Amino acid sequence: MTVVGGQEPLAPSPSRRGRRRDPALDRRILETGRQLVEEGGLDALTVEALADRSGVPKSSIYRRWPSRRHLEAKVLEYYVQSTDGPLDTGRTRDDLIGLVEEQIRRMGSGPGCQLAMQVVASYLGALGVAPGDDDPVRRVTQDRRAMFRSALERGVARGELDAATDLDVAVDLLYGAMWGRVFSLNAPELSLAPQIVDLALRGMTKRGEGPPPTGDGAAPTGDGSRPIGG
Repeated sequence: MTVVGGQEPLAPSPSRRGRRRDPALDRRILETGRQLVEEGGLDALTVEALADRSGVPKSSIYRRWPSRRHLEAKVLEYYVQSTDGPLDTGRTRDDLIGLVEEQIRRMGSGPGCQLAMQVVASYLGALGVAPGDDDPVRRVTQDRRAMFRSALERGVARGELDAATDLDVAVDLLYGAMWGRVFSLNAPELSLAPQIVDLALRGMTKRGEGPPPTGDGAAPTGDGSRPIGG
């Protein structure tokens, strides 16, 4: 290795740059990070602690996530990521309820709520400027929002939703409702999911129609809509 000015170069050697990353090792590091945050908060998420508990060299961790904020965002993404892939039941209402329920299961718990609050607070405190498209926390948020938007686009294509619906605003209503509870320190419950979805859908269905069918044969109420949570 060539040494310049008495210091070793920070960049990895060419022989290491092309090495394929091991997904199992990534999961091992991130699972360790999740455990550290749950046990000691975001301050406990250090490269030294990760390396010590996981047995992975610090150099391997730095190659994956070059900054603390990247590491924090990736741990958050790991915690909230879907295990079942995109949800497509053929019914917009069911798809949306499934997505909201998944988010509540991940973030409605004490550890999940704490992790989300700590990561976002750290992110906002350190950022101080509008995030760019390559910002790690923004990428996490965009990925989750994209899942909601895809479900709404399918609903428009099936004729369940009004084509004039502003889908970005619709995602704000659905995705933002859960985060509003998280930031108010009032963890959402699963029973809230159909209420969030039905209230949002009332503004997206064609004039004079209620939310898309629930699939359970529930009768419409007097105003033409279906009962919340029905």
